[in-house]
Amino acid sequence: MFGLILIYVGLVLINNGLAGVIGFDKKATAVLNLICGCIIFFFNVVSAVLLVTSGAQSTSFFGPAVGFLFAITYFFLFANTVFSLDVRPFGYFCLFVCINALIAAYLDKTNLYALLIWIAWAFFWFLGFVECSLNKSLGKFSSYVAIAEGIFTGWLPGLLILLGLWSW
Repeated sequence: MFGLILIYVGLVLINNGLAGVIGFDKKATAVLNLICGCIIFFFNVVSAVLLVTSGAQSTSFFGPAVGFLFAITYFFLFANTVFSLDVRPFGYFCLFVCINALIAAYLDKTNLYALLIWIAWAFFWFLGFVECSLNKSLGKFSSYVAIAEGIFTGWLPGLLILLGLWSW
């Protein structure tokens, strides 16, 4: 399930990054952001329901909780793009998610690749905070980071998980 989610995260990050680099209308990214948000939301609801029905401890819910933060990210991007909302609240949301990603990195510290992926995601969410809430333009830098993270933290790890060549 996680590998599938990562493939869609990679797709959306690459697509959003290309929108910034190439300069096509960001409204064209809205549909993929919505689809990705829905996929992530659905699988995390399934995961949470399975945890509840199995009587899992509350600590088991950290994975779905962080997964919902990903889903909300893509819902927020969809809404901001379609409805031209003030992006400052999204920036503060990104800061909150950045902090949670750093906590996840610490929890995954024994898995070097997972640790590095969490740190990369925290960095990217921090860029969202800088650009949206602090209103500091980083030019195309964030778009290039989105493409790189889409490939190296989303698509490739997801593909490796689905092929049974890596486990998180």
